[in-house]
Amino acid sequence: MDLFGQFVLKILFQFTLFGININITNGTVFMFIIMLLIFVLFYFGTLKLTNIPNKFQAFIELIFDFTINICKENLGEKHYLKYTPFLTSIFIFVLLSNLLGMVPFIGFTVTSHVSVCLALALIIWLYSIALGFYLHGLRFFNLFAPKGLPTYIIPLVFIIELISFIFRPITLTARLVANMMAGHILLKVFSYMVLMLCSSYFIIFCFMPFLFMLILVPLELFVACIQAYIFFLLSVFYIKDAIHLH
Repeated sequence: MDLFGQFVLKILFQFTLFGININITNGTVFMFIIMLLIFVLFYFGTLKLTNIPNKFQAFIELIFDFTINICKENLGEKHYLKYTPFLTSIFIFVLLSNLLGMVPFIGFTVTSHVSVCLALALIIWLYSIALGFYLHGLRFFNLFAPKGLPTYIIPLVFIIELISFIFRPITLTARLVANMMAGHILLKVFSYMVLMLCSSYFIIFCFMPFLFMLILVPLELFVACIQAYIFFLLSVFYIKDAIHLH
């Protein structure tokens, strides 16, 4: 049983463009599928806006109501509209990536790969840094030294806060990757146990691992949604720090 085979990137085809070898993998294809799904959802959801929304419009409105409320609560009335589209896009991409990985046989979880999650985390992190310097200039460093601290403790707090800030993209990446991989590995272990027991004389014992699978599937769907929410929420907090400092 190969537990990590489901996460392996496979080259589907390759070509050369301007002397550069470009490989199209299963991960690349799934990211294109996710982007296409996002385009379709938003295109048909906003094509004909009506007071009585259709299914697409209702779904889009539900997502935006959710993300707008969180952004408004944390970023404030003055700023939330500027950053809600960007943060909502991140949320939907991570959510669809997590959920598509749950599709049996053909699913591939792109958010189980460090390169994808780290790229998203770095985009948010670097954007928050650029935004902080744009809004506050060198006063952005006040983020690492909260007001009201005794003078003698400021250097220590500054170093601790700076290290914590530097590790933000790493922790953001590790949390998402670890949760996506762990759930999928557990599902594969129990599905293998069910198949192994059902194909042997111990078929009567396949009930327990099958029951665990029935519990794990909705649990993993919940984890996929909650991890997208946590990734989105932390992204909002990083933007909030850049805007309001402390």
